[in-house]
Amino acid sequence: METISGHASTITFSEQDHQLEKLEFALALALSEGCHDKAHHLRSCIEALGDQGEEPGT
Repeated sequence: METISGHASTITFSEQDHQLEKLEFALALALSEGCHDKAHHLRSCIEALGDQGEEPGT
């Protein structure tokens, strides 16, 4: 399996997909609860991981 460099360690593409999925779920919750600051932070985290604009696992 190919790897990419993470923040402090090396992660696989499937691990990155899983992390993106968790962040997107947290973002959906934050938006549904009206937590705009938290949603902004989560969007930044998603961008930092390199969101490809597609659902994880596709």
